[in-house]
Amino acid sequence: MRTILKEEPNEDCFKALKRNGFEIVAKQKKDLYNWTQTHLELASYLKDKRSNTSELIELLKESGVNVMQDQSQPGISIPLEEMDPFTFICHIYKYGEKKRLDIIQKIAKKLGLFIPDGERGIQVPMLKKYGCFHISMSV
Repeated sequence: MRTILKEEPNEDCFKALKRNGFEIVAKQKKDLYNWTQTHLELASYLKDKRSNTSELIELLKESGVNVMQDQSQPGISIPLEEMDPFTFICHIYKYGEKKRLDIIQKIAKKLGLFIPDGERGIQVPMLKKYGCFHISMSV
């Protein structure tokens, strides 16, 4: 490497790079945990939406979420018409890293919330059953 960069003895590599015409630029650091601010703002938004769950379901669909089906009777699936805020959150976070971040960013943009850079540390629901409360069918 000394022959390529014409490095002097006892000179660190950054000085050698600068002297040879390279620009050293600090890497932009993203806060991968800043989703917490979005989550707090989303929780504040959701607290008044209990009676308007169709709006929540539509928001999920517009953001690229595959909304689960409900059951009117055992074995009979129907489109989900009602949703509690906990199930709304589970629907957002049921995907892998990239899609989960994309969905939360889309929702944040639509609602005018803080748009996060990362989603590290988000607890992921079990994918077998991510509905928290079943409304249509009494269990």
